[in-house]
Amino acid sequence: MEWYVLVLMSAFIFGISEVVKKKMLEKHHTMDFITTYFIVSFAFIMVLLPKVNFYQSTEAWALIILKSSLLAISAFIIFRLLRHHDISEIEPLKNLSPMFLLVIGFLLLGESPKSINILGIALLILGAYVIEADHKIINLKEPLKIFKEKKVIYLLVYLIFISFCAVIDKFVIRTVDIYSYYFMQMMIIAAIFMGIKMMKKGGLSNVKKAFAQDWPGIIMACLLLIVSDMLYLQAIALPTTLIVLVIPIRRLSTFVSALVGGELFHEKGLRMKLTACMIMIAGAWLVVL
Repeated sequence: MEWYVLVLMSAFIFGISEVVKKKMLEKHHTMDFITTYFIVSFAFIMVLLPKVNFYQSTEAWALIILKSSLLAISAFIIFRLLRHHDISEIEPLKNLSPMFLLVIGFLLLGESPKSINILGIALLILGAYVIEADHKIINLKEPLKIFKEKKVIYLLVYLIFISFCAVIDKFVIRTVDIYSYYFMQMMIIAAIFMGIKMMKKGGLSNVKKAFAQDWPGIIMACLLLIVSDMLYLQAIALPTTLIVLVIPIRRLSTFVSALVGGELFHEKGLRMKLTACMIMIAGAWLVVL
């Protein structure tokens, strides 16, 4: 199977998984759901254990632990945002991450942006502007109000952390096979959330309760994530894969989740948000070229 088919399938499945998460988050506290989500996900990927090589260098382990910690914080933030805001607003804004990745790449790796990358950043900003414009083109000042909201701080932290994760991937994947890398990440993230819940009053009782109440939806969300990630990992493992195009193609997941989720939850201004999402996907494409 061609690599771009695998990435397209991964994007579609991941987009649907975000909708399922949003549905589950309407019923459960963020911390309860996210802990259940990663514990169950890790339980499923135990099938990869025979392929996992734990004998990695100290540097590799340090980077894996750092990446997993950043990913855990990022996951908590995006789950919290999904719980309290429209999915058709939050998902398209995730497309801003390539802009932050470009900046981090310039500062840490000395990668200078080209003119086409700058054009991509302009499209990303334009798309974000349209999403926050209260769905009215004439309402030019409305997007600026976002800087007074707490969600923009959470979103910026998420975008910065997830961009650092992408940079770490570039280093780790050189020496660690993808299955070991994925397994160890999920193991550490599950351990982080389990540890936090166990230190809180009630321990894992709320996690057990959440799973007992909505186990079909939770299992579906976990399986969708794993299948999406496995398709993605298979794609980047192929020698013919054009890595530079993988990120923008996978960004199509944001359009899927915004469209399906927006319709399912009857969110306002959906047409304008979807237009903005497509603008941002085009911007993400140009940023990575």
